[in-house]
Amino acid sequence: MMKEYISEILHEAVQLLGKDAGVPAENLPSAVIGLPKAPEHGDYTSSVSFSLTKIFKKNPVEIGRALKEKITDSRGMLEKIDATSGHLNFFLTQAVYMKALREIDANARNFLKQDIGKGQKILLEFVSANPTGPLHVGHGRGAILGDTITRVLLFCGYNVTKEYYVNDAGSQVMSFAKSVAQSYFRLYGIDKEGGEYKGEYVDSLSKEIRDDSGDKYVNKPYEMVVNEFCRIAVGMMLVHIRNDLKALGIEMDSWSSEKDLYKTGRVDRVIEELKNKSDTYTEEDALWFSSSRYGDDKNRVLIRAGGEKTYFASDIAYHIGKFDRGYVQLINIWGADHHGYLPRIKAAIMALNRNPDALKVIFVQMVSLSRDGIPVQMSKRSGEFVTIRELVNEVKSDATRFFFLMRDAGASLNFDIELAKKQSVENPVYYIQYAHARICSVFRETASAGITLPDAAGTKLELLKLPDEKLIIWSILHFRDEIERAASTLEVHNISYYLLALANYFHSYYNKCRIINEDRHLTDARLVLVKCVKEILREGLALLGISAPERM
Repeated sequence: MMKEYISEILHEAVQLLGKDAGVPAENLPSAVIGLPKAPEHGDYTSSVSFSLTKIFKKNPVEIGRALKEKITDSRGMLEKIDATSGHLNFFLTQAVYMKALREIDANARNFLKQDIGKGQKILLEFVSANPTGPLHVGHGRGAILGDTITRVLLFCGYNVTKEYYVNDAGSQVMSFAKSVAQSYFRLYGIDKEGGEYKGEYVDSLSKEIRDDSGDKYVNKPYEMVVNEFCRIAVGMMLVHIRNDLKALGIEMDSWSSEKDLYKTGRVDRVIEELKNKSDTYTEEDALWFSSSRYGDDKNRVLIRAGGEKTYFASDIAYHIGKFDRGYVQLINIWGADHHGYLPRIKAAIMALNRNPDALKVIFVQMVSLSRDGIPVQMSKRSGEFVTIRELVNEVKSDATRFFFLMRDAGASLNFDIELAKKQSVENPVYYIQYAHARICSVFRETASAGITLPDAAGTKLELLKLPDEKLIIWSILHFRDEIERAASTLEVHNISYYLLALANYFHSYYNKCRIINEDRHLTDARLVLVKCVKEILREGLALLGISAPERM
């Protein structure tokens, strides 16, 4: 494709320049190609001239001009190359633009799809909230991010599995079971010791158990009831979590259980392996992992003095198991408060002879909610937080997904509920969907006028000469590159920005120009153009897991 071609001919020019100066090829930087922010800066740009200043002892402008002279455009795809600023800005010919429009019109998905991943197996683990309560809005942000990254990676040829790691072992689950048991016994006027979990959802679970099983647990030993409720209440909570995710359009491919890691002996095996490598020691009756040998800031406990294995021990087993299942890249989405956890996990991966660089963690910042700028109070129904289900029920899935994808995961996010509910152009997701619906309306108008939608192949696309038309073509031409960039960086919020910009270009064009006009050739050209915009919007919204309505 176009970007790959320009990267190739620029790389050849760098090599030729280096050869003339007697610089070995291995000492030359790669020629990275980027996307300019505006069409006046071309279709592609590179700052490689600045990377070559120390090597060639010249300023970037001189190097840029020298590179320009070395570039051979054997395919005739370039109208010009501008090197006046030191940056190399590449401008494609009109013929390339028209060819791209015809390809998009024929099959937009084929034009956009690419095989960057070549089937590489990726395990993307996200949400993984303890099954001790409903998903809150913070979990929702990570869930939507993980699902969208999966959609983009699959689109780009990766083999991705979405996984939820269920922390169904340990003290937190036991405390949750005690909380539900206490609530259950309270229904029969009996006071029992409880756990730390509060809120109406705990009482709701206990009522479900009562409705299903009646008083069968009332006369059983309390510890037996708590152990039974560990299984029952966690199972019920997972059903709610699955349904909450489904309301967001998310279905996991795999659910992995912490409890199973213990049952199958995986946790014991990794501890033994660390012992055999002399990477453990005993101190104050606890077993420690010498993680500081592998870059961690201090050593970590694997087995406490009382014999209880730590969450860290099972997390090691879980991550090593990912490699053993054949995944070559691991992507985790964690809350921002887990930054300190990454070095110790990477230390364990390194100690056990796996590749720590195969693990990438995206840290998601917290979410705050507001209504027209006024902070939202926490929900009484859920105890300590606003649930994702409450948010989806009020603003719907499309708006929830888009608003969570409007900022980089590492930036804090304020979610304005009232703005997300607005059916007006102030609401960004409505604005984008309205562009798609507006084009569908144009096509209905076209049909009622007896005009058949033209194919780009037989249309005089060279009639698209207006600045707004050129801007739209420039934009849709680069969506493929935006998808590739999102897959490479995992920064999928940039697709949201792109779609918002394209919708803005279209609405501006629609308000200025008559698409259906007295010139049939021009009408056909404009219909092809907006048809391409429609297809790009539809494919882009699908990557975000958002619908593309035909009427609004």
